Amino acid sequence: MAITPEQARQELARRELARRQEQQQPQQSQSTQQKNILPDLLKYAAATGAGVGAGIGVYKVGKAGLEVAAQTLRGILNLPKIVNVNKGSDFAKQVRTAYVQAHTEKVNKFGNQITELAKAQPNKVIDLSEFVKEITNDPDITSQTMSIFKKTPILGKILDNPATATQVQLKDAQTIINHLGTKIPANIRANNLDLIDAVNTVKAAQLDAFPEMANVRAEYKAFIEPYKNVKPYFKFNKILNAIVNKFGGPEGQVAVEDILPKKILKQTKGYRAAKNLSEIPQNTPFVGEWFKNIGGMLSFYPMISQAINVSQQMEEAKKKGMFTIDNSGNIVPLSKEDLMI
Repeated sequence: MAITPEQARQELARRELARRQEQQQPQQSQSTQQKNILPDLLKYAAATGAGVGAGIGVYKVGKAGLEVAAQTLRGILNLPKIVNVNKGSDFAKQVRTAYVQAHTEKVNKFGNQITELAKAQPNKVIDLSEFVKEITNDPDITSQTMSIFKKTPILGKILDNPATATQVQLKDAQTIINHLGTKIPANIRANNLDLIDAVNTVKAAQLDAFPEMANVRAEYKAFIEPYKNVKPYFKFNKILNAIVNKFGGPEGQVAVEDILPKKILKQTKGYRAAKNLSEIPQNTPFVGEWFKNIGGMLSFYPMISQAINVSQQMEEAKKKGMFTIDNSGNIVPLSKEDLMI
């Protein structure tokens, strides 16, 4: 619902009256204030049709708004990742690394045992057909990655003749692992999920060669199926959007929560909250004032003051119809750029 300048001035007058009345009453403790400010803001947002509840990613308003404060705080702290390309890129690498590391840790649990078995039986054969099928049928695999795979000793020949993938000797599998793990420049491998993950995939394929690894194989299978289901979301240039969209839906989100460590999961929630915050000005009047109230309550007033600079991009704001109120009660245009830190 649109807010007219007259309605805005009336709201400011109402708040000023409420502020004066509050000054005449005994001061509340800081903890009580923290419990009351945010719910009041949310009630006003609902009354004006602003939809701040959805905008800041609020999932629960219970416990007097404390969860709202926590979610908003995470969003505020993560805003730089949204507006700063380098910080966003670094964060994407961090999440992708944690994802692959989860696979590596699973493989490392049986890695030493597999290595010893392979040394004892170097001519034993394994089946790499699933791995070959995965990389040849992947629509997102880059030409650079496929070129590297084709130049990898043994693997290149298998790709030229996929029928041989079912009869790969363990010593040849080790040659593939050594090349992908040590011969590819680190700067190329760093952001390439397919290259990083290939070593783990070939190692895991060795499990099927040894009946004595049945229990480990069952545990690994329970991990790898959801891992592969969400893998496309962790590809280059896709992960940040996937975080915001909860990895395609509830099933994807649950799978990721079982894979990523808690610390990284918490950071992804903060990034999602920041993205929601960055979208608020498109349809929310008075957002600048709300941010200042929230920021002041959480002792983040300087950061929010920097973020909300109502003098920037005023003409663009007029076109978009976004406004805040200055200290004199005047209506001031607000642009999306005002949120940038």
